[in-house]
Amino acid sequence: MIGDQLSESAVMSVIPEPGAAKLRDRDVESAIESDVRGFPNNVNQNVHSGNWPENLRTAATLLIAFLLLTHALYIAAAVLIPIVAAAVLALALRPIVRRLTIGGVPEVIAALLTLATVFTLILLLASQIIAPASEWIARTPIRFKIRQLERKLEPLQGSLESFHAASKEISDAVEKSTTTTPEESADAPQPVVVKPKSLVSELLNSTWQASAGLLLALVLTFFFLAKGESLIDRIGRGMHIASSTSTVSGESAIAFVEKSVSRYLLTVTVINSCLGICVALALWIIGVPNAMLWGVMATLLNFLPYIGGLIGAGVVSLVSLFAFDSIAYAALAPVAYLLLTAVEGNFVTPSILGRSMSLNPLIVILSLTYWTWLWGAAGAILAVPLLAIFVSACRQFDGTRQLAVMLSD
Repeated sequence: MIGDQLSESAVMSVIPEPGAAKLRDRDVESAIESDVRGFPNNVNQNVHSGNWPENLRTAATLLIAFLLLTHALYIAAAVLIPIVAAAVLALALRPIVRRLTIGGVPEVIAALLTLATVFTLILLLASQIIAPASEWIARTPIRFKIRQLERKLEPLQGSLESFHAASKEISDAVEKSTTTTPEESADAPQPVVVKPKSLVSELLNSTWQASAGLLLALVLTFFFLAKGESLIDRIGRGMHIASSTSTVSGESAIAFVEKSVSRYLLTVTVINSCLGICVALALWIIGVPNAMLWGVMATLLNFLPYIGGLIGAGVVSLVSLFAFDSIAYAALAPVAYLLLTAVEGNFVTPSILGRSMSLNPLIVILSLTYWTWLWGAAGAILAVPLLAIFVSACRQFDGTRQLAVMLSD
């Protein structure tokens, strides 16, 4: 009996009921149908998730556009440098002109007064640099200074002489290996020598170009300050920048960039002036001659982040070697200079400017390198203001706000 019951239950479990079989068939058919319907979508998702050829094509396009833009900036440097300098200066001086116009001064008169004040301050700074420097150079002949420097560096002459002797032996060996016989030299073609331009003509040409560029920059700055408000308003009306919370108008976006850049330049100017005063006091205490001259130099060079401090320390080192007999005591002046610039760059400027306008040091160095290579000394001066303008403008777009965060410190 028990065996019959087991065999019967086993048979019943093996043989499915008709309704259950229909349900299973229906589930299988629906599953297959859903897989078939979803197959193209799944394939498309897999294809788009690994769309690296399109990304590579986009990167190549951006690289080609960057190279073409760099070439255009290099070719048109003589025209673009005054225009960019005028735009940066007008952007920085715009709040002053606006305050004067609010007080009832006509816009043209306000622009003229602002430019005259800035130009007068630049002339005063130049006089503070040129007059003491020329007096210090005329006080002692250059030859005597060079002999004095050689006498102080006598302990280092032994190693330098051995290095010079080794380099001379190497150059003699290379010259012997490349020397040709008289027969070979007679058969060889005669080189064509192109006479270079004289130094006087080069100086006159560069001076004329610099004077023309400075005059053009001043004229453009005046017109940007006097008549730029209407142009900014027209540009702002055509801009509709979507913010994360609301829609920001073009006028408010330009006003934000203008306020940020002017605040940045004004704050950096005050900080650099305070640094120059501290450097002048430190060098005066040490006993370096013309301490005020080197303080003004420190103020101007500090507009070139990182690089300006190294240049200033090198100049102060040479002046200290000329002024003091002891090399150890002469090292106090450049050490004090570097210490003050390090405190300013790492503690004072970040605490005053805050993280909103604190730029990434690596990006600053790359910007200085790029613009100096592209436009020379003018590019080195404009590198940091252009980077600050670019970062401030990127903060106004949702798509580029993350880029602004990456470029900031």
